[in-house]
Amino acid sequence: RVLFRSPGIKYVEVTLYCFTRIEKFVFYFEVPGFQGDYDLVDWRALYTEDKFIDYDNEEQFKKALENLPCCTDDKEGRGKGYPINLVLVGGMDDIASAFIRRGWDVTEPISKEWKKHIDLSKIFSTARYRTTPMSREYFFGRSQDYSLQKARQKEKGNIRQRIELRVWLAPIKYKGEHVWVGSTTRDIGSDFTRGTKWYAAKSIDPKVDEVRHYLAEDVALSNNLSKFGFVGGSVASSRSKPGRNFKNQSWSSDGKRIVLFIGSRPTSLSEIEILTWDLPGHIPEELKQLYE
Repeated sequence: RVLFRSPGIKYVEVTLYCFTRIEKFVFYFEVPGFQGDYDLVDWRALYTEDKFIDYDNEEQFKKALENLPCCTDDKEGRGKGYPINLVLVGGMDDIASAFIRRGWDVTEPISKEWKKHIDLSKIFSTARYRTTPMSREYFFGRSQDYSLQKARQKEKGNIRQRIELRVWLAPIKYKGEHVWVGSTTRDIGSDFTRGTKWYAAKSIDPKVDEVRHYLAEDVALSNNLSKFGFVGGSVASSRSKPGRNFKNQSWSSDGKRIVLFIGSRPTSLSEIEILTWDLPGHIPEELKQLYE
């Protein structure tokens, strides 16, 4: 693999114009030689079909999401990490394409080869490395099934200033669609602490709800978001009484999870359905416009 080749998944959009209609086609492909963290998951072994609970009733589905554990865990099961503040409903291909279309990058697994390349990328300031591995968080007794990230300085691929999303397949379906739960946070710099590996040494934005809202706004602009709503189940915390991760970094939240329904059919912003399940105390202006 060439260091300066931008790795990951790319997409090409082809638009055909005729007198009566416009047809758009989107093609996605992996850069040759790239391996994502999702490639190491044995998807068939996660659950047998009889382990999925398929909900048809909206209220029962909402309650199932609220009853999920509040936060990520560590490998030893020693407590609370990051809040589980996101639920995605839809097929993996549709979800991945919506994020990639909005400039998100997939993530590589931690490996000896990756450590060699990232050491070189620190030397060459022009190197782009937007598929940097993420530290492992645990839910359902396993580390994340796949990870997505969006660098704040896209042209530099700044791995210390990025939005992270870790996702797990849940043993839940809603009207036949797979359900994924996730935790999203924003890295804002380095936080080297004793005993912490350098690639996991990061400082997070304590206002995790703002990251959750940004992600929802971004997915809405992909034109693949059909509806969304909020449920409880996470941890309500404040600046005076914050939640804390395993490195004792603080974060605050209203304790809500945003539920995004993502499909393959193009959906304009005006067509997005709003589910008034459990509205958060504060809604940013961009999302508030959808309610109006």
